[in-house]
Amino acid sequence: MAENQQFNQAMDQLIAEYQPALEMGLWIGTQSDCLYRYQSHQYFPAASIIKLAVYRYYLQQIQEARLFLDESCVIPPAQLVGGAGILSSLPERDHWQIKELLFLMIALSDNTATNVLIDRVGLSEIQASLTDPAIRLERYMMKPEKNKENQITAAASASLLMACLALESRLQITPSFFAKQQYQEGLPGLLAEADLPEFQMYNKTGRLHLIEHDVACFKNNQQSIYLAALSYDQEETGQGIIWLRRIGQLVYQHFFQDSRSI
Repeated sequence: MAENQQFNQAMDQLIAEYQPALEMGLWIGTQSDCLYRYQSHQYFPAASIIKLAVYRYYLQQIQEARLFLDESCVIPPAQLVGGAGILSSLPERDHWQIKELLFLMIALSDNTATNVLIDRVGLSEIQASLTDPAIRLERYMMKPEKNKENQITAAASASLLMACLALESRLQITPSFFAKQQYQEGLPGLLAEADLPEFQMYNKTGRLHLIEHDVACFKNNQQSIYLAALSYDQEETGQGIIWLRRIGQLVYQHFFQDSRSI
């Protein structure tokens, strides 16, 4: 109990330090318990975190044998969009398997892959699967629409990641697509290059102008800790990415550095 109080105090201090510059939403916990939260039910522009909702939908459909990983998708040139990802640079290849598009959406945050996956089943179909009002999918990637914005909360982001990892396990998707994540500047940022035996990190970032989000699972052989941290830079200070890294470092130091379990 005293150790958790120490962690809570450290998190409180970190939140207070960044409050002048950042609007923040934070949820940290296990599959069964919340260990720390701050404005965890506040809505933020979702950025690429919304791709978790698309991923969960597809994994659920695959589990129910309504879709299959090896199904082929055709990508016409008109569907190529900019931003994150590589598909827009590979117009010569127009046939991709669902499994490949899912991988690109998660590991490289590919916007074209995401839009193709949404379009294959229909935006309204995925929207109908989102029973949690804290997850709002309203538009495609890189296609702004007036008065429409994808939104999410920190608590909902953590729940989405838990669901996606559980579905990957049931479907025997190994290694996890999150384990191949190419963007680890956020919550894992101070840990990604370190030699940490038996410690694993799975994450999905979300970045826009003034937005720095990351959702992650840190785990070892004893436990898994889920983190969802969303931020809006109110003063254009560039502090969001540093805040994410310090959260990840604090969680690692408290729960994993000495193999301490909760």
